[in-house]
Amino acid sequence: MKTVILYGPKASGKTRFANEFCKLYGCKGVADELMGLNDPSKARRGFLTIVQERPESVPRYVDRVVSVFEALKELKTQA
Repeated sequence: MKTVILYGPKASGKTRFANEFCKLYGCKGVADELMGLNDPSKARRGFLTIVQERPESVPRYVDRVVSVFEALKELKTQA
């Protein structure tokens, strides 16, 4: 399973398309800021972690940091 941090502004589709992003990136679930996770340094291994701002630093085990806009483009190309 991949560990991915997805960032973007409020109301940009991060949570709405979270399950699709999990499938796209090979994550086993979602760790959303709405669940109290605001610190990307505590990203759960194997999960898609959703935050509002691009993190300045991330743990070494994070496979990818992606903006919601880039992720949405990738979803469209997979359809």
